Amino acid sequence: MKAIVDTAALVPKPLDVSFLSWLDEKRSSHVVSALPAALWNKPTAIGSRIGTLSSHAGDPRWWRDQLFSAPLPSSSSTETDATMRYDHDDLFAWFPAHDDVDPALQSIEFDRISLAGTTVTVHAMPTKRLLFELEAAANGTGPAIFAASGPVVVSQLHSFRLSDLLAARNAALADPLRTEATFDATIFESTAAIVRKLRALATNRVVKLNVTADSVVFCPRLAGGDDGDDGGESLSESGYGFDGMPSVRGLPYLRCFDLEFTKRVPNSIDSYSADSAYVLMTAVLLTTVRAEFGGSAARLMLRKLKGCDVDGRCLSADELPELFEPTISITAAATRAMSATSATSATSATSATSATSATSADFLTVFSEPTAQDFHLQSELSELLPLFASESTTATTDRHFLSNLAKHLLDSSHTHTNLFASVDLANEASVFARDVLLEKRLGLV
Repeated sequence: MKAIVDTAALVPKPLDVSFLSWLDEKRSSHVVSALPAALWNKPTAIGSRIGTLSSHAGDPRWWRDQLFSAPLPSSSSTETDATMRYDHDDLFAWFPAHDDVDPALQSIEFDRISLAGTTVTVHAMPTKRLLFELEAAANGTGPAIFAASGPVVVSQLHSFRLSDLLAARNAALADPLRTEATFDATIFESTAAIVRKLRALATNRVVKLNVTADSVVFCPRLAGGDDGDDGGESLSESGYGFDGMPSVRGLPYLRCFDLEFTKRVPNSIDSYSADSAYVLMTAVLLTTVRAEFGGSAARLMLRKLKGCDVDGRCLSADELPELFEPTISITAAATRAMSATSATSATSATSATSATSATSADFLTVFSEPTAQDFHLQSELSELLPLFASESTTATTDRHFLSNLAKHLLDSSHTHTNLFASVDLANEASVFARDVLLEKRLGLV
């Protein structure tokens, strides 16, 4: 692919201007891009990986004309946005190459995330939410954003959602001629990659409470091509996938940084605990999966976070994923959060649970009063930490907070969010079979 012009560059904001004011000015008349560190030839600060594009690729009208002239893509829509997925063949002739964006990008790395296709989302989001999306793209927790202008965001291809994988697994569970074993292995192994993204958010002091299976998207990062072939012919799929998936394999990323449920905790709040935030976000993901897709799916994911194999056998230290204790283990994170709070408690006799209630949940005041009050955020977090710090399998996570939040996020009046409840796989299979049959009948109406 030829470069559009030779003066292409990603131009970051001036140092003396805030991100919000800069983005508010640029988003309607310029094209803003955010690309992760792995794409650049040299290490760069996150602020240098978000900027406006120069040349033709920096003209919103150029993107509009190219997208309108491309073949009609597959699409979906909700009450708030429209999403279109353009595959490789729809884009190859015109989509920008690395040097149309910035010559400092690595050609092969840019091709690995762009040649499979792209997703275009039309959503009139506030500037603050767009900034969350751009930041996630630049630090690798969200899909890379090639172009954003006005309500239109052109990002890394969303191959499929975690909800697609879980729904396919449930369909297999309901079909006596299919096996869910391959789905179980994919769900189990991808869980570590998913929660690493949540850990990255927590480390960056971002708390995202709307973490559902719909908000986790798998995006392709093609493998191979190390011989320098820019045409992409030697690149191949890599990552996670499943039988019947709508597109290519991919790696998990986070999307939908809704401002009601996504907040940045200021540095001025000393009580902030990345471990507490990680446990909270992970608990929301697990319990919404439990509520929407059943206990056996959530149990698979919890086993990964507890250091067990897919069948529940505890793994030895050399069998665990890399950096398991500091980044993945939900038990270790909850224990550290409680210990840190207990150590700073004014009264040494105070229990870890009481101390947690006093301080480690204070950072949740960043959420608006209605949200904090409706879901009892602070008091509920203080009770969640001991549950996950314990090795007990008889505790209950069917808390007021998690249950109500799941009902809200899933738009459901009935949810079951207890991760530690026993699972009757045969009963779940019959329920899923009934749902599949009902869906088929409704499709005939």
